[in-house]
Amino acid sequence: MRRSFLGVYSMLMLLGSGCGDGPSAFSNPGSIEVVIRSQGELLDPNGYQVVIDGSLTRTVEINSSTEFGGLPPGLYSIELAGVASNCLVIEENPVTVLVISDKKTLGSFGVECLATLGS
Repeated sequence: MRRSFLGVYSMLMLLGSGCGDGPSAFSNPGSIEVVIRSQGELLDPNGYQVVIDGSLTRTVEINSSTEFGGLPPGLYSIELAGVASNCLVIEENPVTVLVISDKKTLGSFGVECLATLGS
């Protein structure tokens, strides 16, 4: 009995020693490409801000895209901010995406702009 216990214990110790700090501990980074499609009247001439996880921010023009590279694998929140008052993001905002090692993940936003009164 003692012999089988030691064998099982040794096997568990070997298996446990192979565990790292999670899937990203030894994974290559991935990237997120964010695509923005704007339509309607009086499109926002200042563009928008793409915000990743509340900290990585980049200004983008209307109907354009931008790529955030070198991201460790995992879940990320993407938000489209700085949208003019006459425009509305017509899809979920923010959106959560999964970055996978050595892959490009796509996030996209549609923006609809309306003419303002008196214009």
